[in-house]
Amino acid sequence: MLRRRLTILLGWICASQWRAQWAVVLLGMVAVRYYFARGGMNWAGDASAHLTYAKIAAESLAAGEWPIWSNYLGCGTPYLQFYGFLFFYLVGLADFVCRDFYLAIKIVLAICHIASGWAIYGFVRQATRSRQAGLVAGLAYMLSFWHVQQVLVMGRYPLAAIYALLPLPFWAFERGGRVAALWGGIALGALAFAHPGYAFWATGFWCVYAAVRVGTDVRMRARVGEALTLLVTGVAFGAYLTLPMVLERGYTILRGGIEMTGVPDPTWQHLLYWSNHHLRLWRLPDGALHWYGGYVGVSLVVLACVGIVWAVRRREGVYIATVAGLVLSLVLVFGFRWSWLQALPFVSSFNAARYLLFVVFFLSAAAGLGARALRIYRGRRLGVVVLLVLFVDLGPTTLLDMYSTPDEAPSEILDEVAATVPEGESERLPSARMMTTLGGTHPYLGFSWAYYKTGIPLAQADPGNLLPASDQFANAFGVFLNRALARLAVAEDMAAIRASSIIPAGVKLLNVRHVVATQEGGGQRWLSWGWQSPVLVSSRIEGYATDDLPKALGEEEVDRLLWQPAGLSRMQVFEQAYPIAGFIAQMGVDIGRNTCEVLFIDGLAEDEDLRTDPQVEVSRHQVWNQRVEVDVAVSAPAFARLAYAHYPELEVRVDGRIVEPLCTTGGFVCLRLAEGAHNIVLAPRLSSIRRVLLVLDLGLLVLAAAVWWRARQ
Repeated sequence: MLRRRLTILLGWICASQWRAQWAVVLLGMVAVRYYFARGGMNWAGDASAHLTYAKIAAESLAAGEWPIWSNYLGCGTPYLQFYGFLFFYLVGLADFVCRDFYLAIKIVLAICHIASGWAIYGFVRQATRSRQAGLVAGLAYMLSFWHVQQVLVMGRYPLAAIYALLPLPFWAFERGGRVAALWGGIALGALAFAHPGYAFWATGFWCVYAAVRVGTDVRMRARVGEALTLLVTGVAFGAYLTLPMVLERGYTILRGGIEMTGVPDPTWQHLLYWSNHHLRLWRLPDGALHWYGGYVGVSLVVLACVGIVWAVRRREGVYIATVAGLVLSLVLVFGFRWSWLQALPFVSSFNAARYLLFVVFFLSAAAGLGARALRIYRGRRLGVVVLLVLFVDLGPTTLLDMYSTPDEAPSEILDEVAATVPEGESERLPSARMMTTLGGTHPYLGFSWAYYKTGIPLAQADPGNLLPASDQFANAFGVFLNRALARLAVAEDMAAIRASSIIPAGVKLLNVRHVVATQEGGGQRWLSWGWQSPVLVSSRIEGYATDDLPKALGEEEVDRLLWQPAGLSRMQVFEQAYPIAGFIAQMGVDIGRNTCEVLFIDGLAEDEDLRTDPQVEVSRHQVWNQRVEVDVAVSAPAFARLAYAHYPELEVRVDGRIVEPLCTTGGFVCLRLAEGAHNIVLAPRLSSIRRVLLVLDLGLLVLAAAVWWRARQ
């Protein structure tokens, strides 16, 4: 009796497109209720970095700015110009409305998760003309545990937008027509705004799917023109982010490429052993106890196998194309270590687990196709059984709580540091920075948590903040401090620190006031310096390529030096083991006069000596997220090194005129200043290619809207 009533209910829902879509949305709201659990966000995994980016976006949008730069991290960074910005902008807009940062994150994650189910429902329903198949695919996509593990458990928040956008180009292709082709292309391009790497592979998978559909279905061959329109529109729309990333990456650490082969691979047990992260029914094999892989759903695999059998027997194009995408994604996951795949840089730029996103997508679509095949073969009553099996298999995986409460995150020292910020700087960024040594903490967590708790800009930045100023100078100096300041309770070490000229010179060069030092025995100590200055001057410059800076020794080599009877103190060992210390010593910093004996310039062809003895006085230094203003007076012609990262698209004005700054070794701005008072302003701008591509995107949006409006008439 119950089964009969459920069958009638399912038939009533699937008899209407409107009811079926709302069923997906309402069931999705139930499935993703965990997003709205009480508590703060968990800062583990990648979450800390993404929370930081989202917080910066929220503050920028609240100030009426379009976030393209941030002075909060790494002495200035081209914020998200080399990474997908869509999720962070959405969080910023949500925070502007609700005025609760954590709630804004939860709202955006939940909406994206529900939208993903609605989108794949539309794709599968359009491809099969079966609302029940679409309903199964939508639920499978939302409930597959790897979806929530990758986004929420591992903290890969931007991928929520990837999951939501990915089905749309496929849906548009199946729907056909000029309107669908244009909007499907815009969705394909928007994937790059969420994550350019996943967008690359999404485009590749879409091309495979479209090619197989056209090749196996005579009726689809009339849509070749529409498919090309969709593809060209997508590539053009996404080019705002992707093309400048290729052309401008030489200014960043991306010029060396990205390689992720050091991450463990998922096993078939990860995918098929039931788990909701807190509970696993069977033990994983030795060596596989990691989170780079998660349960996708045995029920989905069974339904997909039915779809595969149907594809082999009936040779329907949509089944064959979906199975082709599923097989290709599985090859990338389980064949990731094959030598011919490893030889392809665009394959090794991901790790194997990242391709599971596409496995879940095609597996969910194939599950919907399998449900349709069962309905054709065994009648509509089996549809209820399929849905019940899905809920029994995957419903319990939604019983999780990934949030933390405030008492789980002690931060007494950081709260004390935050309390030192002058009230006059509450409307701006503090004019002096802080640093934190990491100990064994991951940089994502260490740097992000320090910024979040204090609101003070950090000289360091996680590796994703791309400029040499953070990567080769500030972070390198932070690694040196990590060892040099690790035993502040030891009298001998404190005496060596007080005697060192390197540490005060380094913090002076980075305009750092506070250092929170992690100790070897646990805990943290807070050190503070006075008389910071964003400007140091010198009469001499010499050429020294940033790429020629020597690399630091490995930690094991440093430990070996400490144990050797060389007659050196610990501080002397560190100053020899970390080349950044020797480089700072070569500059001859006078912390009392804010001068350097020499400034080293990257790419300088000929040394220059003004033969003056300049001094500098800073009368005003104000910092905003995307702007810096400094008023200085120099006693004689000088070269002025600013404690801000050099970047070609950071506009530098001196006394109202745009100037072309020099770039120091290590990546900081250097200016030629005449004797007298000067006003210096730093403000970011988009490169000319980005401005052109932005106009192109706006044009494509207007065109798509016009074609849609005309089609409605």
